[in-house]
Amino acid sequence: MRKRSRRVTPAILGSIMSLMSVTLLTSCGEEEQVDANLFETVAQCASSGEYTQAECEQYFNEAKAAHQASAPQYTNQTECEEEFGPGKCEQGPEISSDGSSTVRHHSFIPVATGVLVGAAIAQPLYRMYQNRAYGSYMTAGGHSVGSSIGKTRVYSSVATTRPSRTTRTMSRGGFGSMSRSVSS
Repeated sequence: MRKRSRRVTPAILGSIMSLMSVTLLTSCGEEEQVDANLFETVAQCASSGEYTQAECEQYFNEAKAAHQASAPQYTNQTECEEEFGPGKCEQGPEISSDGSSTVRHHSFIPVATGVLVGAAIAQPLYRMYQNRAYGSYMTAGGHSVGSSIGKTRVYSSVATTRPSRTTRTMSRGGFGSMSRSVSS
């Protein structure tokens, strides 16, 4: 029986190194927290007095553009809504369910419910749905950034890192079923 080797790409190594450095900094208590702002609408952003109307529109447009590329993906709407709430998921980009390019279907992603503005970048935010209530706002990478609109404190790595998809598409099975994941 031959063992199959796996190829480690520079992107995978970079992701691992980035995750390790953030984990080490956070666990050692060395990573500083910085000010950021959390908004659900352009009007909230502009009325905060922190940014002009044009800046707010730019931040929301940046977050909207990043949303499709960085949102967590689910293989079906039910699984997405289990985590983000009824009616809070939308059709996302096409994904391959079997690892090839021949069998493709649309994924489901949570609706972006806010924008984190910090260190001159904007990120889409999502709210988890647990115990029939919405929790704190989270980045696509799973970092909690607060539960209310306005000023918040976040780790500098969260405020300065452009959003990217760091999750995997999951297909869960019930009792007696196999669970499988599909890389995006």
